[in-house]
Amino acid sequence: MILLFLLLVILLMYIEYKRTNIFFSYYTLFLLYWFLYTVGIYLSGATINDDIVFTTYLILFAGLFFVLGYNFIPIGTKKFKQRKQFIITKTSNLSVPLVIIAFIAISLFFYVVVLKIGIQDYFFTSRANRSLICRPYSHFMIFIDLFNFISVLSLFLYLKTKRTVYKRMFIIVFFVAISHAVLTISRNNLVLLVMPTLYLFHYYNYIKTKTIIVFLMLGIFVAVIWKVLLFNLIIGDSFSISNVIENIKFPREFVVWQEISQNLLKEDVVLYGRSYLDAFINLLYPFNHTENLSLWYVKTFEPHTFAIGGGRGFSNILEAYINFDIIGVVLFFFLFGITIYLFQRKSMVSIYFFLPYAFSLAFVHRIFRSDFLSLTKTWWWMYFMSFVLLFLFFKLLPKRDHENYILNK
Repeated sequence: MILLFLLLVILLMYIEYKRTNIFFSYYTLFLLYWFLYTVGIYLSGATINDDIVFTTYLILFAGLFFVLGYNFIPIGTKKFKQRKQFIITKTSNLSVPLVIIAFIAISLFFYVVVLKIGIQDYFFTSRANRSLICRPYSHFMIFIDLFNFISVLSLFLYLKTKRTVYKRMFIIVFFVAISHAVLTISRNNLVLLVMPTLYLFHYYNYIKTKTIIVFLMLGIFVAVIWKVLLFNLIIGDSFSISNVIENIKFPREFVVWQEISQNLLKEDVVLYGRSYLDAFINLLYPFNHTENLSLWYVKTFEPHTFAIGGGRGFSNILEAYINFDIIGVVLFFFLFGITIYLFQRKSMVSIYFFLPYAFSLAFVHRIFRSDFLSLTKTWWWMYFMSFVLLFLFFKLLPKRDHENYILNK
């Protein structure tokens, strides 16, 4: 059955690629993660009970209705295959504001890591302990997102203008951000940086589709060995290949969401849409102290884990179910598929959607391991609104940017 499911996912990817000539997209990544988060529990060796089977049906329904929603609106294949290269005005210069943002990011990093916590305690510790000691400085941890923001924006500006200042800024900040992700053994921070970077290189034909496929396969391999390898290198007392091999297991990243579902189903939790209301309020007013479902779950069901700084994922699948039962899963993912299709189309004709779409690729896996508030909170204010406001304020583009483009042949 797993092999048949894999063949179905590959077929859907192939159909999309032949129809649109686009492989590296939100739709393709969703299909890939859909497969991994569905079969993960069966490849982990865990005991399969009725609740696991039920949640498997939920994720299958979610994926299928996402596919239906994405393909619901008829599209013109010829138009969809056009890629637009946005024109940057010659008078625009974002080097100064980027330097200012970089200075803010470095200052926050220095304040938290060097002055308040200490380099040794920050980097050479477990993830749970780091989460605990960073909790009082959570608002200052925005420096991670700022590094990602600067890196990708400077790369985009370099690809469009070929100005050396943007190239140097990208190399420096990208190296800093990658180093931070590696030293903190954070796959999430690595994905937040690598996905939009790959997308930009691929969109402007610096990386071909075959190379992207190799990167994705390599990414799955890295996900399997990432924590074991880096933990032994950075924190372990002694490093050996045999020790790494012995401890390699299928990542719990793809398993935890179904494990936590058992507590939720046992307690028969019902929210009646409250979590979605909280998320939409946050889109308008981000300064409230609404508790996301991931945090609520750990505090409620695993207080000991919360006390030592640990956490658990959640899932938009589980969130839809505990809000509106199975109909919630069907409607949420059908509408989500339509939204992603429209977002992708818009990203190809407007710069104000292009870079936010590039960053959205780094959030695809969170559909399966996080809640709606956590998914939208950072993406909306850090990556969508920030790009829109920055471009509007500095007048990076001509007034009618959607009419000023060059079609790739």
